[in-house]
Amino acid sequence: MNVEIFTDGACSNNQIPSLREGGFAYIVPANGKFMVMYKYEKGATNNQMELKAFLGALEYIITNGYGGCPVTLHTDSTYVIGCFSGNKVKKNQDLVRHIADIIARHKFSVSYNYVRGHNGHRFNELCDTFAKQAIAEKNTEVKSLIIE
Repeated sequence: MNVEIFTDGACSNNQIPSLREGGFAYIVPANGKFMVMYKYEKGATNNQMELKAFLGALEYIITNGYGGCPVTLHTDSTYVIGCFSGNKVKKNQDLVRHIADIIARHKFSVSYNYVRGHNGHRFNELCDTFAKQAIAEKNTEVKSLIIE
């Protein structure tokens, strides 16, 4: 069984560290439907939020019994894809290493599917909307809702 996950991150004031606000969202399978989960983090960059979305999705599928399954990550982040496809990681090394350790420890085989952002892909658009909503709401706890 291949598990498909969809992710996106957002950041306001990305160029001004003292004002940065980040949000991320991910969509995961949930009992024949899908669940969108999203969260806010003060001070985070856009790339950190893209990575945190991937991490959150992996943690969710592990908790829900999908460890060891093939995974397809659908993302509009060439940064995330590059971090796990051989590009040299210069920033966020600890976070990238943590995700790589989870992938190895749970024996995930991950395929990366680039989705052009803001191009009408339903789940990418939803992730984008909820990542921005996380910033607007400033919810520091993960929020979730079921979608059809």
